[in-house]
Amino acid sequence: MGAYWKLGTLVFGFILYVADVGSDIYVAIQYYKEGLIAPFITTVVFTAIPVFIVNIFATYSLKKGHVTLKFASCFVHLAMVHLFIEELYRWKEDSEHSHNGKHFSKCECADCINRFKSSCKATLDSTLVGYMEAFAESAPQCCFQVIVMRNSGGTPPWYRIASISVSFLSMLWNVYLLEKAYWVNRRVEQDLTPATYPKKSAFVFVLWQLLLLLARFLTFAILASNYVVIFYLIIIHYIAIVNLMHWFFRKSSCRTRCIISVSCFVTSYPWHFHLSTSGLEVPNKCFHREEDVVKIRKFIRYALILVPFLFALEGTILILFFSELPETKMYIALGILGGTILAAYVMSLIYYHSRYHPFPTVTQVRPIVVKRGIINVQPINDDE
Repeated sequence: MGAYWKLGTLVFGFILYVADVGSDIYVAIQYYKEGLIAPFITTVVFTAIPVFIVNIFATYSLKKGHVTLKFASCFVHLAMVHLFIEELYRWKEDSEHSHNGKHFSKCECADCINRFKSSCKATLDSTLVGYMEAFAESAPQCCFQVIVMRNSGGTPPWYRIASISVSFLSMLWNVYLLEKAYWVNRRVEQDLTPATYPKKSAFVFVLWQLLLLLARFLTFAILASNYVVIFYLIIIHYIAIVNLMHWFFRKSSCRTRCIISVSCFVTSYPWHFHLSTSGLEVPNKCFHREEDVVKIRKFIRYALILVPFLFALEGTILILFFSELPETKMYIALGILGGTILAAYVMSLIYYHSRYHPFPTVTQVRPIVVKRGIINVQPINDDE
């Protein structure tokens, strides 16, 4: 059952990616037919540039295949398809591999343990590509389509609603997959069993991220057409997050100041929409050594307060000073926004500070078999 569930997850994620890009292309075509040149150009730019960037990153993430095949996939922008096919082959190999009558994920021998670790690491790498695609392409498209729909008035056409819905679902889905792969990989690395992502943790996490995303897009829906205000809010948000991350990394042994600046600027972008441990740590591993990334895990404690505060502050400023809502609806919107952010903050506290945490303090350790006996390794929970 677990193998087929993983296959279904893999296929659904790829279908969601195709539907996301395809719906954006269809919306762009409809804008062109309606004579809306500015929305057409913006939609094309917000689709083409992210797809180009993600295609290069997906090519870099490919593990197998001749260099000529990788170059061809990148050149024709089919690296995501190539990566999906590679993941299907890896799933097939993993599902067929067994030892001593057990699947390698349940076998205690050293070879199976190492294979399980490699498989979990490969899953984490592939989910990072989907996560990057979601916030490079889905997030800006969703924001832009929400703003256009807000400005258009009347009943929005079905294809705009479909594009917004698919983009929103793509973000939520890829955020969940990255978090799941991250915690499973951490448990496997420290030989903790069971190496799974608890369903109760997944429920609380998805609800938390859903509330955060809804609060964020409610802010864009309230703001009608003041793009200058959006630009200033993005800059302020960047300055707050980047400076705090920069301060944390300066205490580590990072190689150069340039790497610190670039990594903080790039990896803090998704924090305009959500926050999570996986969203902090996994992208930063592309820039820094693992020991440096571990030190910045403490950043999540500050981010749990900072990011919801920024969401609430920015939304309040937009509603009170820049929205075109009547006074009555203004306070209703302010109450909805505040309530959503507060509920999201409560969910984050439940997720990190209760039995719903995916990395509890009491865990079982897989015994490591050596020639002269068994060594019991104590887990280290560096989130505490």
